[in-house]
Order: sequence, then C-alpha cells, then structure tokens
Amino acid sequence: MRAPTAILRLTGVALLCAACGGGAAAPATGATPQPTQRAARNFVRGEIVQVKGDRVTLTVKTGPDAGSDTSFSMTPSTAVKHEQDALVSDATVGSCVFGVGERIGTDLVAAAQVVLTDHGPKGPDDCRRGSGGSLHHLGVAGGQITAINGDTYTVNSNAGPQRFQVGGQTKAVRLVDAGASSLAVGQCVTARGPKDSSGEVTAKSVVISPNVVGGCFADNGGLRGAAGGGG
Repeated sequence: MRAPTAILRLTGVALLCAACGGGAAAPATGATPQPTQRAARNFVRGEIVQVKGDRVTLTVKTGPDAGSDTSFSMTPSTAVKHEQDALVSDATVGSCVFGVGERIGTDLVAAAQVVLTDHGPKGPDDCRRGSGGSLHHLGVAGGQITAINGDTYTVNSNAGPQRFQVGGQTKAVRLVDAGASSLAVGQCVTARGPKDSSGEVTAKSVVISPNVVGGCFADNGGLRGAAGGGG
C-alpha cells in the first residue's frame, strides 16, 4: 500500500540530510524496515522568523505544534542545501540519486520520488556511502547510477547493486549546495541533527524547501511532489 505523502517526502529530506551532512548511514538497502521512534527523529521544520548568528528560530506550520516557535543552531560544518524542481530524465549514468518508494523486491524499489544530489557525506566520490535501505517503512535504492534500462535504474548502493523503477507519477527534486548565508526570514526549512538536553537541534544539515500555496509545508511535505510521507 502506498505510504502517506508526508512520510515519503520527509523521508527524502531525512535521507539526503544524512547524506549531505555526514550523518550515520541508514540500514543496508534491502534490510527489514524497523519502526522509527518519534524520540529518534532529530529534526525540526518550519518557517524562519529570525536568523541571529548561528541560531535560527522557526515557526512550526503543521502538526500538533503548529503556531509554536522552535529553533536550531548551526556549526561551521553544517551543510545547507536548497531543494529545486527536477526531471526524472535528469538522472543519467553517473548521477548520484535516491529512489524512494515501495520496496517490491529484495533489490527493487517502485520509486514515487527520485532525489538527485551532488555527492555523499565524504564528497563527489562518496555517493554510495550516502545511500540507505529503509526509513519510515519505505524502500530506498540510492547511489551512483551504473545503468538505465527503460524505466529501471541500477545504482551501486552501499549494499551492492540495487534498482528502482520510475513511472508516470514519479516526481523528482534536486538538492544543491546553498551555504549558511543563504538562510533568510520567510524560508521553509528542515534541519536535522542531534538534540541537546533542552531539545534544541544542532543542525548537521539544513534543507531549504520552496514555499507552497497555503504556507510552508501546507502540503505536509518536506520534499515536494512525492506521490506517497511523516514526520
């Protein structure tokens, strides 16, 4: 059964935040999905209302905490990415991509969303180390594309060769380097990293998402355009 839209979209953000921010690798592709405990979801998201030094304050726009303020801090190593619309056809041999969707085989994912990025946590030659297996009960096939056969893409994931299939409803986004100086009031962001004793996140990575009709994350997503997503 297709996953809720918010889970799939936020999974894309969490996965790529892990890749671009040097977080721990996700389980090997093909691993049995495990329930994700809310306490382990070390991210915050909302609309920026203040940027002061290395501390960013957000207004939460969705969920039970909607209307409340939260914040995260940054360090010199915090990776900031900007989400942009892309085409599935942008994914070519050599590209670093993540197909996220329903796992329909031990080495095959039916991708509702394709996320393109420039590299894994260690740099341009490290794409496969940023790949994952399962998050929020969804399948992930990620790594550098080694072959394309019709609608099926093969990647050299950290668990060996994996494949994902695309279809007419598959959406694509690209994450590009932005830099901390690009953060500004009014932007929609998701920040991921460890929490301190007060619950504030120290961001290893931040993704800036486009504002949508109705305000930040009004479509309940982080990465837009997925057909399936939580947070």
